[in-house]
Amino acid sequence: MQHTATPDSTGQGVAAPYLPTDRTVPTRSKDRASYDRELVHSILDEA
Repeated sequence: MQHTATPDSTGQGVAAPYLPTDRTVPTRSKDRASYDRELVHSILDEA
């Protein structure tokens, strides 16, 4: 998977969100799902 970032107004890179796929779309509790890259990485870092 290729990671791309686009600069925001401060010139810092902003990571694009993960794209949902058939395997990553939840079947229950859909309101709890997030595809925000920074949130996903912070959760994985805590594990």
